Amino acid sequence: VTMGREGTPAFGSPAAPKPKIPTSSSSSDNPFRNDHYMTTMKIRGGAYAILMAFHHSHTDVLRKSQICSEAQKFCDDQMDSNYMAGRTYGAWKSIDTLKSHHLVTEQGFRTYSSGRTGGGFRDRPHEYSLTRDGRMFVEALLAKRPEAAAAARQAAGGVAPSTSFAGTRSAAATMSFSEEAAWEEYDRVHGSSHPNNAG
Repeated sequence: VTMGREGTPAFGSPAAPKPKIPTSSSSSDNPFRNDHYMTTMKIRGGAYAILMAFHHSHTDVLRKSQICSEAQKFCDDQMDSNYMAGRTYGAWKSIDTLKSHHLVTEQGFRTYSSGRTGGGFRDRPHEYSLTRDGRMFVEALLAKRPEAAAAARQAAGGVAPSTSFAGTRSAAATMSFSEEAAWEEYDRVHGSSHPNNAG
């Protein structure tokens, strides 16, 4: 595993597969399958983009800069704030909503450092990760809303996540079984022309 500063795995480096959670045969037990927030989440909005950044990541723990960089291609709005452009918060603000739904957890650290001008506490970069509920939420989102999977596939260049929540599998079967079933149903109803593919 390639390690970043202070022992955090570098974004995009190989890492152990994410924990296995129920798929396929037990998908009906997913508590988020009919969740109101899941069914109303804006596709290509900030919260969706952040979740997709985690879903397509090789590591479970990410920092803000890593999330914003990876999430941008899944979002129609700018992730970062830009005061000069009149963008006070940016789509990153959606992280607060995800935390309030207990889908993402945040860890912040303070360290004491001494220097020539005196010592003091410094905030280290905060780290974020999906909770177990967060992983199940993403699984339900991609299984129950084919348009969410379609938008993610297009943004990722048609490449499925290299690490699925069901564990590592061959490149031809990286999506969860429930997500594959959703794609088959989508093709049956709409044909092969998926939304957001134009242009």
